[in-house]
Amino acid sequence: MEVRVERAAAEETLAVRQRVLRPHQKVEDVALPGDDDPDVGHFVARMDDGTVVSTATVRREAPSWDPGHRPAWRLRGMATEEAARGQGIGGHVMTAVVGHVRAHGGGLLWCNARLPAVPFYERAGLATRGEPWEEAHIGPHVAMWKEVAARPCPTISGVAPRISAQDVAHVARLARLELSDEELERFTEQLAAVLDHAADVASLDTSAVPPTAHPLPLRNVLRDDEPRAGLDRDEVLSQAPDVEDGRFRVPRILGEAP
Repeated sequence: MEVRVERAAAEETLAVRQRVLRPHQKVEDVALPGDDDPDVGHFVARMDDGTVVSTATVRREAPSWDPGHRPAWRLRGMATEEAARGQGIGGHVMTAVVGHVRAHGGGLLWCNARLPAVPFYERAGLATRGEPWEEAHIGPHVAMWKEVAARPCPTISGVAPRISAQDVAHVARLARLELSDEELERFTEQLAAVLDHAADVASLDTSAVPPTAHPLPLRNVLRDDEPRAGLDRDEVLSQAPDVEDGRFRVPRILGEAP
């Protein structure tokens, strides 16, 4: 089964989330608080026809066993349609979730996992914590967690290791630009990608590459610089609507008739 994993709107995760995790509820009832927060990551695995077969959501939230832990991210709504299981699709979605956490500075990634899903999370590097408990209408759960390191960013001279939302907000204020939370997040990611690419280019060994002004061996084709007769002044002025002292006469103010 060919799928692509991508970030999506919260609404696109609800149907699979309801069918797989909470069939006793209505689709509109499985929306989670904070689904529209700017740094929440909703990810889906989508077939070529657009059908969503796997979903996951990750948001900033400290675990119940350590409410003061910062930074911390909670994984919720991890669900894969039964027909799409056993093909690595859920693993790809999980990779996208971890990538989101890394891109936002890393931290503790945790979830309340259903017991049958524990092996899946263990393959992703999460470990169980504490004893299982029973969730009404859902079944037994156990807490799981792992530490996720921040994404490393190569540095180049004069460029910060990682641009932050605060940096972008500061530049926006200097430019007298008002950014929404969504724009601030998007521009931070875009500018970080630009700096990452600049760092990649700067890391290349170009010692054996000669200086060049153009990647292709082009040269200008110029005519010989030889004097020749110019236009006759009287002939040129004869075409003008008004002439004075051998020059074009134009209105003093634009738009005024001559």
